[in-house]
Order: sequence, then C-alpha cells, then structure tokens
Amino acid sequence: MTTGPHLVGRVTELSISGYLMPAHMNRQPVMIGMAGTNDMFIVVFSSEEKLRVFMDAVNVDYDRIQMVTNGSEFIESIDEENGRKTRPFLLRIIADPYKHENGNWRFIEIFGEGD
Repeated sequence: MTTGPHLVGRVTELSISGYLMPAHMNRQPVMIGMAGTNDMFIVVFSSEEKLRVFMDAVNVDYDRIQMVTNGSEFIESIDEENGRKTRPFLLRIIADPYKHENGNWRFIEIFGEGD
C-alpha cells in the first residue's frame, strides 16, 4: 500500500521570500509528483546547495534557478490558480525537501505567509 504525504510535525511560520526554485526556460516552476497523491508540488529551497542535492536525487531536469521575490504574492498566485480548478490536481508548495535517514522524504509544506 502506498501512502501520500502526511503531517508528521508541527505548524510553524516560514517566509519563503528569497527562497530559490528550479524552473523551466519559460520561467515556469518545475512541478514534482509524489506517490500517493495526484497533487503536484512546487519545491523551494533556502540554499542553492539544497536545491541541487534534491534535484539530483530525484533526477528531474530544470533550466534555471529563480528567486521567490515576494513569498506572499507567490503563495497567493498559487492559491488563485488552484481556485480556478483548471487542472485535475492541486498545486502545493514545499520547502527544503530532503531524504531522512529512514528513507522517507521530509519537507515543510507552505500554506500561507504573514505580512
């Protein structure tokens, strides 16, 4: 049985302004699928090293690295896109994913950002 991502931690505040994300040449964020869910994940990272390690580990190509200049606006744009329901999946934002020593992927899911 395959299960999707689930909450294993606590809720915390995190600003993603200044975080980095892999993108395609057309400046669209790279989206990553995960077993157990139809949702697609946009990954953001607090450092270029973390971005490169993750992208190498999952073997997903990207053309450029972009900076999230305004985290609140970025999150709002994803929420608006999800609200249009034009895709058969939701877009979700996760920060600093990494493979835990137990083999599971860990990450922080971004739900919103305060001012």
